[in-house]
Amino acid sequence: MSQVNPKNENPLWGIFYIITAVSMLAVMDAFTKHVAPLYSYPQILFFRSIFSFIPLYFYLKKSSQLHTLKTKRLGFHFYRGMISIFATYCFVYALANIPLASMYAIEFAAPIFITILSVFMLQERVNFTRWMAVIGGFLGVLFIVQPGSETFQLASLIALFGSFFYALGGIQIRQLSTTESSGSIVFYFLALCTIVSAIMLPFSWKTPNWFDLMCMINVGLCGGVGQILFTKAFSQQKLSVIAPFGYVGILWAVFFGWLFWNEIPGMNEWVGGAIIIVSGLYITFQEQKAKKLVNALELENVRNLEDALDFEVDRSMRREN
Repeated sequence: MSQVNPKNENPLWGIFYIITAVSMLAVMDAFTKHVAPLYSYPQILFFRSIFSFIPLYFYLKKSSQLHTLKTKRLGFHFYRGMISIFATYCFVYALANIPLASMYAIEFAAPIFITILSVFMLQERVNFTRWMAVIGGFLGVLFIVQPGSETFQLASLIALFGSFFYALGGIQIRQLSTTESSGSIVFYFLALCTIVSAIMLPFSWKTPNWFDLMCMINVGLCGGVGQILFTKAFSQQKLSVIAPFGYVGILWAVFFGWLFWNEIPGMNEWVGGAIIIVSGLYITFQEQKAKKLVNALELENVRNLEDALDFEVDRSMRREN
């Protein structure tokens, strides 16, 4: 995912794609925040998934990935999809009940959860400084959520659960990506979302007016385009280069929250969000350094093996002579 596309090594392309991606997803969340208090979760999920297929189809066709949709890991796709549906539900609920910027700040705790889950699910080693970053990130979360205080809101805790499920889905994507294309992972997730929400839709349908209908359609279109641009960003440039620009989303969240709902983040949100972002960036950079070290060791092992083979071949030829 972090490999650079050899056809386009200019980091500006990766940065452009990640900024555009988070901007589209921020627009999606703004539309979602408008419709979330008015319509049921299954109805919003249905529009979000069904209309995401439109940009996904053109992406799969242009990138010649339509033939990669066949899979032998349908059960794993189902498991990952259900986890991500839970995450989506938590975020939609949070969007309806807490400021947009607060939800974004809590959502950025996902890299912290990924670090913890990778130890138990992927048997990865985490050094002391990364654990300190994890602890620092959770302190940032506590600044925002403020459990036990008068300003505590259940929606903030649910957003934190959403961040956990999102991280769990990210771990499963790592496991799936060993055999599945990025296009197929997105396709099966959207297919499951569509089926699950369609089954529940007759019990919770509310006919929207034209403005709300356009908002829900745009939730799907913006979400689909944002997901595709994320994929493009990760294929164009290393994660360590583009990761800092992913936090542009918090600026959009603050702007949209102020513009449409008169939401002004308090000091706790600013301080907590800053701590979470710094911790997440540190974890990201440490992960990239670890990957570089592993790649360097693997390359050195290959070179040593090649030298050993050359030596054996040379010794055999001298014996024959």
